[in-house]
Formats: sequence, C-alpha cells, structure tokens
Amino acid sequence: MKILVPVKRVVDYNVKVRAKSDESGPDLSNAKMAINPFCEIAIEEAVRIKEAGKAEEIIAVSVGDSSSQEQLRTCLALGADRAILVETSEVIEPLGVAKALKEVVGKENPDLIILGKQAMLKNFEKESANFFEACLPIEEIARRGIDTMRFGPLKSIGLWNPKWGDLFDRENRLKNRPHAIVQLRMEDLQGKLVNMVGFQTNLKWSEQKRIFRMIPGLEKAEFVRFGVMHRNTFLESPKLLLPTLQFMKRETLLAAGQITGTEGYAAAAAGGLLAGINASLLAMSKKTITFPDESMIGSLINFISNRNQMLSNHKKSNFQPMPASFGLVPELTKRIKDKRLRYKAYQERSTEALSRFKEILDSRFEKDHLLIKIH
Repeated sequence: MKILVPVKRVVDYNVKVRAKSDESGPDLSNAKMAINPFCEIAIEEAVRIKEAGKAEEIIAVSVGDSSSQEQLRTCLALGADRAILVETSEVIEPLGVAKALKEVVGKENPDLIILGKQAMLKNFEKESANFFEACLPIEEIARRGIDTMRFGPLKSIGLWNPKWGDLFDRENRLKNRPHAIVQLRMEDLQGKLVNMVGFQTNLKWSEQKRIFRMIPGLEKAEFVRFGVMHRNTFLESPKLLLPTLQFMKRETLLAAGQITGTEGYAAAAAGGLLAGINASLLAMSKKTITFPDESMIGSLINFISNRNQMLSNHKKSNFQPMPASFGLVPELTKRIKDKRLRYKAYQERSTEALSRFKEILDSRFEKDHLLIKIH
C-alpha cells in the first residue's frame, strides 16, 4: 500500500508573529518556520501504519516555494520514503492547492491519503466519544480501510447511466458499476441547495471546504453550511422500558422516538404511535398493547425493551441504538434461500399478524374511535 501525506509550511507555534510596519500583513522575514503540527501527526500515523506491515511506501507532498524543502526533509527524517514539492512562487488559494494535489494523486495513484485538521474534542466529549456505527464521521470511516467509504456513504448500488446499456444484464451491470458516488440530496424546492449524504464530520470548516472541493464535480462548490457531529442521547431502554414503551417502575410514563434507542425516522414515528395508543388506553383504564413480534417495529421494540434478556439483565451491557433489521425478526418456519422470496414471506407474515393486531386494537376502542387502516 502506498500512502500520500500532504504537508504545509507554517510559522513555528512558539514564535510570536509581528505585523509589518505598514500593517499590510504579518512580518515573516526572520520568523522560524515549521511543519504544520497536524501534518506531523499525519506523518506519524502513516509511519505507524507502515510499521504494522500494512504499507510499503510513504510519500510527503507540499505545495509552495523552494523553502518548503526544509519541511519535506523533516518528513523524511520522521520516516517518509519520498518527498514531492510542487514548486510555485505565487500565493495559492485553497482551490489551487486542491487542484495541485489532485494532479499529484493522479500521477502517484496512492492507496491512502492522510490529511485534514480535525476539530479538537472537548474534555466532556472525549469521555463519551463512542460513535454510533450507522452514523460515523467520514474521516473515521476512512481510517478503517481503503475501500470502507465505498461500501458506506459512497456505495454505488442504485445508480445507473442508460448509456451503459442493459441494466438487467448481470455481466454488463457488474462491468459498468460506478466505483463510488457522492449522493447529493435536494434541500430546497428550487434545487439550489443540496446535502452531501453521509458526510458528517469533525473536520474543521476550512478543511471541509478544501478537502471536499477535491471531489470531481465539486471543485467550485459554494458551501452554505458545513458538516458537524451531533450528540446522540438515548435511554438504556432494555433496563427501563416495557415493550409497551411504559417505564417499568412508573407505568403511567411512556417514552417514544429516538431517545428510546430506535434508529430511523420510520421507527421513531412508529414508536410514537405505540406510545400514543397506549397513553389513550391508560387514560381509559384499558389494557395496553404491543406490536406483534412478526412485524419489524414489534421486533425492534422487543430489542430496545426488557424483552431483550441479554441487555436487560447484564450489569455492564453496552446498549447502542438499533435500526430496523431482518436480523431482529423471528425466523421463518420454512427456510427460503432466495432473498427476494424470503423478504416477501417476511412481509406477508407481518401483514397477516398486523391484521390480527388491528382487530385486537379496534376491540379496545369505542366504535367511533376505530382505527381505519394501519400500514
């Protein structure tokens, strides 16, 4: 594996920079220059990867004038195998640096590129910096392997260009499948704002603009809002909730939505429906209900409630949010190898169970409160 590490020449962090006499900018005439500390960390990370036997060559690259050779020599001393200087006497804006790096990447064809300043986590964030696996920062995904992003937010399944030929020809489909794609989700009715799907990140805003503009097609993108990470707060539901979403120790209190540990909008809405129905039943002094186990929401609620015996009884359980998954649903009585037929059987069984559930639900309410249809 070949690793490319872009590095930048900056003023040494111990130097106090003074302004020029005419106040036209900083006076760097006699200032000590050094490698950017973040770039030094990137070089050290590349060396660790090489020492672990996962890489054969480390290349340091810098864009600037001839004085940048000093910082490249530092990279070689730290463990880089080669150094490349894209020499220019002009002051280059971030877009120009991105284009220069793109050319170097095209010629060197590295397997891994390490760059970018990540925002420093606060102390309270470090204590609980456990990422939800279905919502990882893009840089964390990249750390896990060369092709990891291709099978995550850059997954290319579902995109097809009619010019490629017959979509239903399997050999043709495998031959022409895109290597990776960036999904852009429309955010306004005019189509002027789009969202980069799956690009939540801890990168600093200036680095987001520089790095994401290296993506083909986004070279001149104007960033209206930058990516951030949000804290996901949720209950340790298996130790607190019944499958009716009532609290075990206070059955008149119910929880719903993503705070219960379900992941996804549909699951959050279904949880709200269940909690709302049961709140109505409790108000009428009637018995509460649960979704059938055969349904996806029923299985998901079972996982996040005290029916999950493994997590509800274990003192040191590490409960994490769970999205809808066929792995939660009870197995079919008859094994079906074909995936489409198997999913259809799951759907038919769930529909049948929900029809019986609707009859039970209707019996709990007065005739003028009947629920007409449940999807």
